[in-house]
Amino acid sequence: MSLRLRLVVALLAAASVSPSRADGPRLTWTRGAGDPGWTVPLTAAADGRAPSGPLLAPAWFDPAPDITVRLLGGGRFRLSEQRGKIVLLDFWATWCAPCLRELPRLQKLWEEQSPSGRLAVAAINVREGDEIVAEAAEVLGLTFPVGLYDDSIEEAFRVRALPNHVLVDRDGRLRDRWGGSDERAERSVAERIGALLGDDPAAAPRTLGEAFDGPTRFSIAWARDLDTRVDGIAASSGAQGRILASAGRHVLVFAPDGRTLYGIPIPSAGGRLLLADLDGDRLEEAVSFRPGAAEIVVIDPRKRSARVLEPPEPVLDVAAWPASQRGAPAGQLVLAVQSGVLVMDPASASTRRIEGTSETLDVEIAPDGSAAALGSDRALRWIPEQGPASEPVRLPEGDTRIVAAAGPAGGAASAHATAAAAGCFGPSPGERQIAAATPAGDLAILDLGSGTVLWRARWPGIRHLAAADVDGDGRDELLVAAGKTVALLEAAP
Repeated sequence: MSLRLRLVVALLAAASVSPSRADGPRLTWTRGAGDPGWTVPLTAAADGRAPSGPLLAPAWFDPAPDITVRLLGGGRFRLSEQRGKIVLLDFWATWCAPCLRELPRLQKLWEEQSPSGRLAVAAINVREGDEIVAEAAEVLGLTFPVGLYDDSIEEAFRVRALPNHVLVDRDGRLRDRWGGSDERAERSVAERIGALLGDDPAAAPRTLGEAFDGPTRFSIAWARDLDTRVDGIAASSGAQGRILASAGRHVLVFAPDGRTLYGIPIPSAGGRLLLADLDGDRLEEAVSFRPGAAEIVVIDPRKRSARVLEPPEPVLDVAAWPASQRGAPAGQLVLAVQSGVLVMDPASASTRRIEGTSETLDVEIAPDGSAAALGSDRALRWIPEQGPASEPVRLPEGDTRIVAAAGPAGGAASAHATAAAAGCFGPSPGERQIAAATPAGDLAILDLGSGTVLWRARWPGIRHLAAADVDGDGRDELLVAAGKTVALLEAAP
């Protein structure tokens, strides 16, 4: 890396940890010709309000798979139909002596708790014939549901040792799983169930920051910690939306409810993420890059594979012209580099330089297909796909990021921010908002058209934001990455 590039990267890093002006960080909308629009401070207490209360996240536990168990003697036991109850699944076999010692204890526990309606038990036999199971249940005097193992249960729970217990809470979340044949493990069944039937302090929400009152109320649907710091986050919309997070040398793929679906190993440490259809198959690939590095990783989430592109210069930011937006068989990557803006063909890794650009810090694609490029001279240039860059439009001093771009005629929002995302978060469909986080831990959601602040919070450590309608309800969710935590923020109904 050249000395000049190292200085640029260092300046960008410094911009992410110190305010740019004495009056604090702000977000500014600049109209297409450079005319002033609106300016809004991003500090959480900018409007003089005190915090309304803690920003709470529900305690994270993996959702239990929704299995349906065929019962001895007829009928079925479906886990999702037990919501509101504590559920104990006990996996056993007649050849397992500790299992046979434990089942009468479960029968006694069931008899004590069943009148309250708070506990559901299913003792699931592992791969033995119905006659053998029926005889054992009769000898042991079991009156609670006795289930029969099948391939769907094998896929969901993969029982490898017996006895094996799974404990599910009232909300259908996996709270415990354990096995053992000693007396202490047998006693712990009643103890662990008792803890969930009681106050259950482990399920108490945790505080991630402070919320401030505003016209719209937002809350954290879920938050979970990963094993290492989150280096980037992205999300796709649709009924089967997916959330991607780069962490270490993996990109993790999550379901809308926060479950980890799988991980994809990548050749080098992960970085910022974006999604785009690059090969024209109407399915998005993930693009990972680290500012200042001379490589870009393209990840195919379906094939769970990754490949490396090597641009001619280290990149400071990356955006994409997807194939669907271009009406072309393939997409292109837009790279902010020291010499200006490069356009890369992801298939061949060949690049061409955009005329009229100089050292560029940030790029963003507008809905009309033009690219907004922020230069080190703090000027904005609009780049059509085939033509040279426009004349520069001066932006406010100190802005380091293009937060949202409407196009040459509409303008762009810029800010001194560590992370930003644009989407339709609010209660009114079709109206776009901007979420921006500052180095000091301030998070604001503003209306894109007027600059009206809908909600503020103080949430330390935010490094990345992404927006997408991951659950298909017609309204975008805001994905937040702070340290090792990934969280989903949504507007209250």
